Amino acid sequence: MLADTVNVLVLVVEACGAIVIIIGALWTFARFVWVGLRERNAAACSRIRVSLGRFLALGLEFQLASDILRTAVAPGFRELGQLASSRPSGRR
Repeated sequence: MLADTVNVLVLVVEACGAIVIIIGALWTFARFVWVGLRERNAAACSRIRVSLGRFLALGLEFQLASDILRTAVAPGFRELGQLASSRPSGRR
């Protein structure tokens, strides 16, 4: 039951991270086009790159959170050992 709930949460958190990255990329692209038409200097592009970096960092933090959730319900060595010992070896 808990594992199923966490798996749903993992999907939701991963989707949130992907949405943040997509929105950030679209927003940054729109700003790049807008600023590129009005201003043509490196300082303006630098601010835009920093903005994209913030969106990417936030999106990746969501992805990291989903990995942590997934790891929290991952089987331990004991469970993995029991699973390995119960499987047939394929040899007779």
